[in-house]
Amino acid sequence: MKTKKLPNSVMILGQKYKVEMGELDEDGFGYSEGNSRIIRINPKHAANTYMATLLHEIVHQIFHITGISNMLDTVKEDKFEEAIVVALEHGLTPYFTIPKGRK
Repeated sequence: MKTKKLPNSVMILGQKYKVEMGELDEDGFGYSEGNSRIIRINPKHAANTYMATLLHEIVHQIFHITGISNMLDTVKEDKFEEAIVVALEHGLTPYFTIPKGRK
């Protein structure tokens, strides 16, 4: 998959999230925080993983905004939500693009 430049921000269900590159405390690929509306992509990983990681974090935030995260947190800690997010990430990444000019 060709590496695409990441946007500076994305709109998720009407809420603007800042997208930034930055190292994480752990060796994960990405992190998102709903309250501060930040998505951070770990530059330690290959550039061709950035778009899939962004999509993965967007799905987490869709779950956060809609309240689905709270419902799923009661099942096996956070593992059930992560399984759904990973499945969606792998299924949607080949079709995922970010419209140009959106900030």
